[in-house]
Amino acid sequence: MKRTKNRKAPTSLELLTTADMVQLFQVTPSCLYRWRRKQILPAIKIGYSVYYLKEDIETILKHKSKMSMQRKTDLDEEEHPKL
Repeated sequence: MKRTKNRKAPTSLELLTTADMVQLFQVTPSCLYRWRRKQILPAIKIGYSVYYLKEDIETILKHKSKMSMQRKTDLDEEEHPKL
């Protein structure tokens, strides 16, 4: 018998619509399309509708926030090097 890892099943899948994403990122729907095409944003297509998993978007935003905080720290250190 093959063993599988115990994965935590999502309690509920919260989906964001294109309208939700436009409001969240303050971009146009065509920008979202370009991001999907470049595989920057993971999306789910159901019929003609496109949805985004809220969990995926939150992960992306957290990662982006960490990167911008690190960049700010790096810039501060360049301006005021430790002696």
